[in-house]
Amino acid sequence: MTNIFDTQIALSYLTGQLQMGYQQALADQLDMHIDKEHSQSDWLQRPLTDEQEQYAIDDVRYLPALYLSIEHALKAQGLYDYVWADCQLYASDLYDTQHVEDEAMYLTMADYRYNSQQMAILKGVATWREELARATNQPRTFVIKNKQYERLSLKSQTACESWHIKQPCTVVCCDYMAKSC
Repeated sequence: MTNIFDTQIALSYLTGQLQMGYQQALADQLDMHIDKEHSQSDWLQRPLTDEQEQYAIDDVRYLPALYLSIEHALKAQGLYDYVWADCQLYASDLYDTQHVEDEAMYLTMADYRYNSQQMAILKGVATWREELARATNQPRTFVIKNKQYERLSLKSQTACESWHIKQPCTVVCCDYMAKSC
């Protein structure tokens, strides 16, 4: 992951503040004031309301101008190259810690004590969760929380209700999943 410019990092160099919200950054850097009324609305609901869609558009509309303002200020103070290097380092570190290939996703939840059947269940659930998360455009943890993997892998292949997953284990189920469907 390259060519990332983090306004939070840049603004911390300019202001000495560790965190500054987008609204405050626009006010300070561009003397612009935006409405943040919908920032706390339910962004998980689908479809988004027209107001939420407009808010999302407005929320990024001024980023190019904000970047240019910050870039100019950083260059004037001789700080731009330092900020750029920090942004690239942060993006690289974040990517390295967060990125896991789809095929290996289940290994991040595995326990050395799992037997082959439990590993197959874990792999099936991880694959299913990834496919469902992408299809429904929601975070993986909204489909199944990471902590639930252990409970799933320890359950037998038959349980309360049937969930069909395309893997060596064809049915995976547990109380948690039955209640959350």
